[in-house]
Amino acid sequence: MLMMVIIIIIIIIIIIIIIIIIIIMIIIIIIIIIIIIIIIIIIIIIIIIMIIIIIIIIIIIIIIIIIIIIIIIIIIIIIIIIIIIIIIMIIIIMMIIIIIIIIIIIIIIIIIIIIIIIIIIIIIITN
Repeated sequence: MLMMVIIIIIIIIIIIIIIIIIIIMIIIIIIIIIIIIIIIIIIIIIIIIMIIIIIIIIIIIIIIIIIIIIIIIIIIIIIIIIIIIIIIMIIIIMMIIIIIIIIIIIIIIIIIIIIIIIIIIIIIITN
């Protein structure tokens, strides 16, 4: 009888762990989709900025020296923007990873506590 109870408890714990893992995977997938959407939006904004910059260069094409200076400034700005975007993306991804790790640790701790409580209850009941 005791073995049956223990087996049922183990099966319930395994099912709970599987459900928790599935939920975590869904959360991770949603986060990845959001990050991809943000990256696409950023790329579109950069392309629009680059098109505007090209139009400006065409308008002031009369003076070659001014064109060269503007192109250099634009390249520097684009590089700075790209670097800033990459840094922000890295920070966001790192934060998300940290949050996921913390959630997983909390879930594992909760599961361990539940298992310990169940074992204590079984010991009390059997005695």
